[in-house]
Amino acid sequence: YPVHVDPTITLQPDAKAGADTEINSYYPDNNYGTSTAAYVGRSGSTRFYRLLLKFDLSSLPDDATLDSSKLTLRQTNAGKNPVTIEIFRSKRAWVESEATWNVYATGSSWQEAGGFGEDDCDATVIGSRAFTESDSTGYRDFVLTPTTKADLDLGNGWLLKAKDEDTT
Repeated sequence: YPVHVDPTITLQPDAKAGADTEINSYYPDNNYGTSTAAYVGRSGSTRFYRLLLKFDLSSLPDDATLDSSKLTLRQTNAGKNPVTIEIFRSKRAWVESEATWNVYATGSSWQEAGGFGEDDCDATVIGSRAFTESDSTGYRDFVLTPTTKADLDLGNGWLLKAKDEDTT
């Protein structure tokens, strides 16, 4: 009989094992790789915020079947309108200390500013979470849908963006 192993792997990356940076349309050439917080969504009619996030997943076997997975992030403030944040797999090898709204690395432009072009990001939503104005601060789980490591991450982490950037 085959042996079924049911390990739980928890990744809590530090600055060496994880990378993140906000990219925003209002300051399209600014990098926020050293910031301790990031915004996702929209402010006013011209400011769009997205988050690039990646972890070292090498401890997860390449042939692993994922029964469940989730991303937990800490919310530090609430917007005034309901918003759903979606997670997409990034196709670009973005650099934490260089990525901006316009480029994923110095000298390398996104196909579409903001990193959501067909060559920049897979269009399949792999996780999402709805937020409301009444949400207080705290830890928030995003349930992720992939069942394999390859479906979870293309090796370049994720892009988080508001589902509806027109109104949120």
